Amino acid sequence: MYNEAYELINDPEIELMLTDSTGKTGNYTFRRSLNAYRLSLGSMPAGQYSWKAEVNYNNRMYTEEGTFLIEPVSLEGLKTSADHKILNQISKTSGGEMFTLEDMQNIPVKLESYNLSKPRISTSMNQSVLLNLKWIFFLLLGLISIEWFFRKFWGGY
Repeated sequence: MYNEAYELINDPEIELMLTDSTGKTGNYTFRRSLNAYRLSLGSMPAGQYSWKAEVNYNNRMYTEEGTFLIEPVSLEGLKTSADHKILNQISKTSGGEMFTLEDMQNIPVKLESYNLSKPRISTSMNQSVLLNLKWIFFLLLGLISIEWFFRKFWGGY
């Protein structure tokens, strides 16, 4: 806050009224430090807030209003690089093992030592009797009958 000579002062108390989007209101008082004011609201949920600050200085009331928005923060988006210390800890607690880029050639050897994958051969036989398919049976019977008729008629025996 400035006085008439535009010098920083912190003599009067500044009151802040904070209202969230649901209409819940909180009243706060700024803390004085040296020639400035400080206010810590802590962690606040995401949403739109409106504020109104009031101070009484030299028997005159000063008021300032505004709004601000707190957006939700994705913790995964804050740190995009891998934390190898945490990955190593997770692998140890879950019974796994962590490999660095230099150890990549050891992964196949390590997997074979676990003996987890064993070859498995499976076969399935599907047999169907051709005589169960009636149209094939009648087709074959018809062809054999035609051949028998021509051999009998022309004497091909």
